[in-house]
Amino acid sequence: MFAYRALAVVCGVSAAGFAVPAAAAIPDNSFTVRNMDSALCLEYAPDQKATVLTPCEQGNRRQLWQLVEQGDSVALAGATRNICVTGYDGENRIGTHKCDNRDGQTWTAIVDESGHYMLQNDLTTQCLATTIGGTVTATPCNGSSTSRWQLTPVN
Repeated sequence: MFAYRALAVVCGVSAAGFAVPAAAAIPDNSFTVRNMDSALCLEYAPDQKATVLTPCEQGNRRQLWQLVEQGDSVALAGATRNICVTGYDGENRIGTHKCDNRDGQTWTAIVDESGHYMLQNDLTTQCLATTIGGTVTATPCNGSSTSRWQLTPVN
């Protein structure tokens, strides 16, 4: 079935070593986050201060993410900018905000037998998911393909 496991263990990034890299370099331990239902990638949309789903594109820096240890959980941080995927209490909205250890910025990974992840927000207890229209949202963690993600290293 499913096992709980901190994502940082999988990708090996610690809070002590986290720094926003220079624009030219692709940071070590970067990965893309692809939804298993839509096959689209999680992308930072700076004009919306949100995450969106778009076709996966090699070299698209807005689709690069890192995991930063936060105790037993992790923050899902933009690999080339200081933004974190953030859940909001009492809402199904997912946004981005400066990585500042605020409530809603930590996640726990639930790993299935195929190695895909459900990312459960520690504040809301809901999972990062998508809707039919491709909107990034938070939903109950029920194991559906809309809330399952593949993390693919890029370097």
